[in-house]
Amino acid sequence: MRRSVSAQGRGGLSGRRDQEARFVLLLRHPGAVIQSLTSRRAEPDHDQIRGEVLGYAEKLEEARQQLPGAHVITYEDLTAGPEQLTRGLCEYLGVPWESGMLEYGTKDHATFRPKLGDWSDEIRSGRIQAARQADLGAELPPRLAEIAKAWRYPVQAPPRRSVAARSAGRTGTRSASEAGRSLGK
Repeated sequence: MRRSVSAQGRGGLSGRRDQEARFVLLLRHPGAVIQSLTSRRAEPDHDQIRGEVLGYAEKLEEARQQLPGAHVITYEDLTAGPEQLTRGLCEYLGVPWESGMLEYGTKDHATFRPKLGDWSDEIRSGRIQAARQADLGAELPPRLAEIAKAWRYPVQAPPRRSVAARSAGRTGTRSASEAGRSLGK
C-alpha cells in the first residue's frame, strides 16, 4: 500500500483497492504550510513554495474526494490533543493505542529529509508542539483558498476592487482623472 500523497500521486487512486485498506488523510491549513516552508528556507522562492503546496494540496484534495470513508484529521487537532486524536485513529485502524505513540522523541527515526514537512529543531525536540496558526491576513492563491475552504479552514476574502477599477479592467479604459494622474497632471 502506498503511504503518502506524494507516492499516491505517481500511481493514482484508481484501480482495485484492498477491501481491508484504511485511509488516513492529514490536513493542514495551506497558508500555515506556506508560512512553515518559507520560514525554514534560507532564500525562499515564494512562487515555488506556493506551487509546491498547491501541488500537494491538489493531490490531497483528490484523495479526499475519491476516498469518502477515509479518516480525516487536521494537523492543528493532532497537535492540540494528540492523545485523544491518536486514540480515535487507532480505533479506526483497529490497532491498540499505546502511550509510547506520543513519545516519538525517544525513538531513533534516522535522519529527516527536507521536503514537505518539519525538519526543524521542533521535530527533533521529541515533544508534540502546538501548530503555528496560519496568518489569516495573508492572501492565498485562488485555488489554494478554494481547497482551504473545502477543508473548512478560514480564508481571507480577496480584496474587493472598486466599481471603477472593475470597469477599467473589463474595458481597458481609465477614467479621465486616472489618465491625468498617470500623465503627471
